Amino acid sequence: AFEQTKHISAIKSLKQIQQNLNNNQAVVDYFFHDDECMITLIRKDTFAIIPIEWDGFDQQQITDLLAELSTPFMGLESNRFGNFTRVSAHCYNRLIGPIVPLIGHQHLIIVPHRTLFHLPFEVLADCRQGITSFKDIDYLIRRHPISYCTSMTLIPDGRMEPAMVRGVTAFAPDYLKAFHAPMDDPASPQFDQLPGARKEIDRIKQHWPVKEYSQTTGTRASFMQVNNQEQILHLAMHAQTNFEESMQSSLVFTDSIGQYAFLQAF
Repeated sequence: AFEQTKHISAIKSLKQIQQNLNNNQAVVDYFFHDDECMITLIRKDTFAIIPIEWDGFDQQQITDLLAELSTPFMGLESNRFGNFTRVSAHCYNRLIGPIVPLIGHQHLIIVPHRTLFHLPFEVLADCRQGITSFKDIDYLIRRHPISYCTSMTLIPDGRMEPAMVRGVTAFAPDYLKAFHAPMDDPASPQFDQLPGARKEIDRIKQHWPVKEYSQTTGTRASFMQVNNQEQILHLAMHAQTNFEESMQSSLVFTDSIGQYAFLQAF
């Protein structure tokens, strides 16, 4: 099945794509050409093509947002909140704003292009005046479920019943001890504890059986030994992104003695 999907060459028609969609789904496809971005929106019973101008400033906002997301936030930098909301709002207004009247509360299937493959649309937000905390931002993910697909040709048939979930393997490393541990390099990044990670796993447990790795068991060594017989792997943890050398990107675990343990993509 993987080989058939990987080497598929057939192009789906608009009608075929619409037949695969549920009534609550909307495909949002982006395509860049010269100084223009073409947004194609497809729903079960309608579609629209919306061209918008796209210049170097818009592209720089994407770059700045990715830089904000990939830089550990320690809660001490007073300008970080303002920087994030500024670039997030710009990207939201340019990429989502033109289609807001057409998407209601649909489940969005994003088909990105170029640098948008690096962009988590979940954090885009129409930031209003008076917001002073990250938790109060009206992120796009709070309005719409979001999925991604690399091509409209590969959009799955949303009419099919989802497979039953047998269980979840969940990791939530303990960063508290590692944060206070002495480090050989004082310039090395340190990572805050993620208090919401525990709540995420507790919520998941309300729906599915969970094999949990947290506190002293949420280590890189434990992760390497997991065979993941369960269908879902939930990682509530920090990560580092390297946009120049993507294979150097890493997940941030801890080890048995409370130090950071990085797992690179390679």
